[in-house]
Amino acid sequence: MSYNTLTQQLESLAQKLRKNPTRLGGASLAKAASTLTKSLLSFEKKVDALIKGKHPSIEAMTNLLNSPAKKLLKAPDWQKLHRAVFRATPEGQTAAQLQKQFLTLATDRNLAEPACLALEQKIKELSILNRPVPKEKADLQAEFLRLGGLEEESALLELERRWKLTQIKNLAKANAIPVTKTMPRDRLELEILRYARRAHTNISP
Repeated sequence: MSYNTLTQQLESLAQKLRKNPTRLGGASLAKAASTLTKSLLSFEKKVDALIKGKHPSIEAMTNLLNSPAKKLLKAPDWQKLHRAVFRATPEGQTAAQLQKQFLTLATDRNLAEPACLALEQKIKELSILNRPVPKEKADLQAEFLRLGGLEEESALLELERRWKLTQIKNLAKANAIPVTKTMPRDRLELEILRYARRAHTNISP
């Protein structure tokens, strides 16, 4: 749809509303009007942002990075985001420098939407790392299945950052994975992930 067509439709609707105020009523129409009002407000915000030269996704990222979620992102996380979205190694070194460069490149390369999606996904991923590790057997088994449904990099990142060695061993034992005293941590993590992915596949429809 062209914006000229949209403009004509809105103007036509506005004229009908102005000319027939006494003939409009009913719960169904009121509900439709409420839905339309919310959609128009959302659309107007996006229009205003673009008129001001700021893509809505850039504004969304800016708001996100002004929230406590910003503290989750370290320099290595920003570097991964740069490579994932822009397919290039960033020039900055600190988290602040990388963040500024990320927003600038998203604007300059017209990649605001994929950049915003990648940032939201990364923050969601990192937020999980702050969750307490479960202790009960049933919870450890549920966590095991959840890990099996993740991408390998995300699952290994969780095991590395979130779990202590004793907790990883408890996770393995709760899911009947053999653990030897001499098994290195990285080997144990890979074994857990291998079995977790197999278990997740078996229960998937």
